[in-house]
Amino acid sequence: MKNKKFLMKVLGIILPIAVVAVAIISALFEQGSAYHTKSTGYTEYSFECKNGSSAKFNEDGSFEISAPEGYTWKSGISDDRALQLSQNSDWQAYMKSLIAVSYYDSALSVYQLKTVYSSSNSANIITETRADGCHYKIVFPDIMISVEVDITWRNGFLSVKIPYEKIIENGSFKLQTIEILPFFGAEDSKTDGYIVYPDGCGALMNYAMLQNRAANLRKGTLKIYGSSGIDSDSGAALPVFGIKNGNSAVLAAVTTGAAECDINISPEGTVVALNRIAFSMNYRYCYDIPESDISSANTEGTATKADKIITNQDFEAVYLFLENEKANYSGMAGIYREFLQKNQMLKRSEQNSALSLALIMGESEKQAFASKSILATTFSQAENILNDLKNTGISDINFLLIGCEKGGASYNNRGFAPWSKLGGKKNLNKLLGSAVASDFTVSVQKNFYSVKKGENGFYAKKDAVYGGNGFIVSNETNDRYILNAAAADKWYSVYEKASKKYNIGTYFSEMGEYLSGDYSEISPYSRSMRTVSAANLLSKAAEKNTVEVEGANLYTLKYADIIRNLPNSQKTLSAFCDKSIPFCQMVLHGSIQYTGDPINLYHDEGVQLLNMIEYGYTPYYKLTASGSMQLKYTENNEIFSSKYSLWKKSIANAYKISQMLSSVQGETMSSHESDGIHSVVVYGNGAKLYVNYSSSEWTVDEKNVSAGGFLFVDSNGTKTEKWGSEK
Repeated sequence: MKNKKFLMKVLGIILPIAVVAVAIISALFEQGSAYHTKSTGYTEYSFECKNGSSAKFNEDGSFEISAPEGYTWKSGISDDRALQLSQNSDWQAYMKSLIAVSYYDSALSVYQLKTVYSSSNSANIITETRADGCHYKIVFPDIMISVEVDITWRNGFLSVKIPYEKIIENGSFKLQTIEILPFFGAEDSKTDGYIVYPDGCGALMNYAMLQNRAANLRKGTLKIYGSSGIDSDSGAALPVFGIKNGNSAVLAAVTTGAAECDINISPEGTVVALNRIAFSMNYRYCYDIPESDISSANTEGTATKADKIITNQDFEAVYLFLENEKANYSGMAGIYREFLQKNQMLKRSEQNSALSLALIMGESEKQAFASKSILATTFSQAENILNDLKNTGISDINFLLIGCEKGGASYNNRGFAPWSKLGGKKNLNKLLGSAVASDFTVSVQKNFYSVKKGENGFYAKKDAVYGGNGFIVSNETNDRYILNAAAADKWYSVYEKASKKYNIGTYFSEMGEYLSGDYSEISPYSRSMRTVSAANLLSKAAEKNTVEVEGANLYTLKYADIIRNLPNSQKTLSAFCDKSIPFCQMVLHGSIQYTGDPINLYHDEGVQLLNMIEYGYTPYYKLTASGSMQLKYTENNEIFSSKYSLWKKSIANAYKISQMLSSVQGETMSSHESDGIHSVVVYGNGAKLYVNYSSSEWTVDEKNVSAGGFLFVDSNGTKTEKWGSEK
């Protein structure tokens, strides 16, 4: 009897708790989030990929894509193989999972990031099978977080979606990141394959080159569109990666939410013997704040905190499959280019100059009590350069004027007023008139991304972006800031009004290379929102005249006529890179004109010219009328050789080469192969280019390519041109 009473008492305690627990778990499945701004998404991709592939979806959240050549793309690692690769239960779950969810407990005073996996015992999955895929509802009862994933198979490509409105958080546990398909297509070094990731121009990590990597190498992270901050590294301009396994390959591309995504890459030996790459969606960012801000004690040092509000952004990525001769980085670039074109995300520019010259007009040199004006190229001198080039037979040039306003290149004036010391309005108009008469285009450099302290009209508290720690974002010396979206709009409006009287294009410095969110309490802006505001500025400018951008961040490609300073190598994750490849160039060639680094600022002009030819760059020089020594104590002190008269012969040579290749300027770069010394490029019209970096003659396809030179065979196969060191 006593036992019965005791049992009833226990049940009286347990049952209410159980009811509450059930209610909470039920809420995880039924309740929506309190905050949501749905992404507009993208036009459905309808690429015809009838390659005989088939898809199989499983109730546990796993799936398989079977290619006709026999390779099967799996969402994760099988049970048996996971057990062989690791004895750790968490890593076994990680390798088999559809998603990996990182979270923290906001109730704790100390930030601690933890991860749970969709294939672990702590996850419950409800599967809804559909005709074209599966809908997975994944709930983690222990942390009271729920995520839904839609996986759709459409005629040869896979779509993976995580709708923001379906993410549920109850309690103190907060979602920080979701890694999507972390082990999709993961293979070891025994497989013939590689990973392509969008670092700089493009980078390739070859499975077979395992010996090239450090023994203690860990996961690398590449932030799409660059890290937030004034001194940040540029990141992945294109939100893509590729995997080649045997005779099959896949190109993965983020279509929604790219600005909030990272690309995680891990070589074999990073805990487990698998090469892998995946997207990771950031729903909250972490940051350091002074410990004194969160403690009443007089403490020093910093503490890590995370955003309170979740980023209200949907995620979607597509996975496009390739077979046989298309299963390589050339095929990946080609299918992505077609994807962008079909979705009107890549502009077909009419701008196609054979040569690009940037003229540094004016600068300022800091001195003890004032700044000294440096006049490197006056408007009259610029006109003389233009006419001199025209008289030598060069008839197709794009000019960029750097520092043509008061204070020169070091300052970022709000409007547009030609510097009187350079010749003022009269001489600028005279220069522009000569350019129009010669059918040349002219642009001026402006910066609507960052600004120096003390610029006319700039007020940091009102015009600068704020970090998650509540402080204004600045560089290490606290003299440069990032303009917030509202300030950038105002600055552009003032510039637009002032520049209407001039027939001149605009080069948006830093606009296509860096991206920063804003944590201002008054008008917060996510990174995703900032891509929209940047695109709006570029759209306005594109209606008026030529638009030039720096870098090639995806959201700029719809509006850009010229892209400047496109890298010719990887930039960030060098430890993973076995070879730099012109992936970005292959996506852009034939659509948008682009330049590399200035030829006159390269350590080896001959090598730079060959790289220019191979990668499809427009020849580019950064010059002055006078010598470069006067720039030594300015912010342009990296300019070590810029005097026009010294580079006139080189310019004529580069122009001749550009004219020689004019028949392929508007063509796609359909394939590229290189062993690092010899390269072969095939264009959409069938033309071929052979580039030889070696000091010996190269025989290929029954043709001889001179040492340090190239051979171009046009689309007819009848006209050949040679260019080597002897010329």
